[in-house]
Amino acid sequence: LGNEKFGASDEIVDAADVCAIIPMAGMTESYNISVAGALVMYEAAQQRRQIGKEGDLSPEQQEALTAELLLRCVRESSSLIQELLERPVPSWQQGRAIKAERRFHRT
Repeated sequence: LGNEKFGASDEIVDAADVCAIIPMAGMTESYNISVAGALVMYEAAQQRRQIGKEGDLSPEQQEALTAELLLRCVRESSSLIQELLERPVPSWQQGRAIKAERRFHRT
């Protein structure tokens, strides 16, 4: 996604797999980057649903990506995760067949 005045840089365009233009109607000259990003993601999700692909990640891959996001974005994430792993399993989760590796890797 490029900026309003100059669009995407040549370097970004060269690195892109696909280039697209978001059509605009009315008096709008441009979308801000958050709106443009939301429109692109919404359209991608709609097109994936139409072909029957809701998501390609297994539950394990989704869990690993969530853990990585937390490790990168949450302050004191390592100690928080350790604390959560040391807690007893909540009663509402007992009996569920949840198997999770209790290892987290920082990259």
